[in-house]
Amino acid sequence: MPQDRKRVLELMTASISSFATLFRHALIAMEHPPSPGKREAVDKLAELLRFDASAFHTVLEVREGKRK
Repeated sequence: MPQDRKRVLELMTASISSFATLFRHALIAMEHPPSPGKREAVDKLAELLRFDASAFHTVLEVREGKRK
């Protein structure tokens, strides 16, 4: 199991930039100005679509080395 958790975390940290890009483009498609940063894009889309962005913030923190 620990290996599976490690692989999932690696996948998530490797994918977060792609998600942020998709979120920025979703904002553009929804006729909102694109957000300049990853966190801002996550937050704006979460606000508009009413979802909890905390998991995305956690993955960003792990990727940035601010969290284990």
